[in-house]
Amino acid sequence: IGQGAIGLTLRSEDRASQARVAPILDAATGYALAAERAFLNVLDGSCKTPIAGLAELVGDRLTFRGMVLRTDGSATYQITREGAKTDGTMIGTQAAEQILQQMPADVLPHRTPH
Repeated sequence: IGQGAIGLTLRSEDRASQARVAPILDAATGYALAAERAFLNVLDGSCKTPIAGLAELVGDRLTFRGMVLRTDGSATYQITREGAKTDGTMIGTQAAEQILQQMPADVLPHRTPH
């Protein structure tokens, strides 16, 4: 989730810095990251959690594919959701909520309810 994306934090009032980085901002990456991060956030994942997610933008449609695996590899749970590119957070959140309904609670025993 978020592989290959580079994040920048800028002060909201720093217009000069915002103007300097504007040419390298990629809107498609932002839309995809919104879905991927929402999925990970709802599942309370970490770098030690077997959770995968990939969002891809084609035209104005965002497709998200997510997966959660048991740590021993004995089972996988997969989900695909699609929607408008601007609905990335909702797509990722709904995908996570749906995958949580599909799998037993012991798959992610560390998860804290949101």
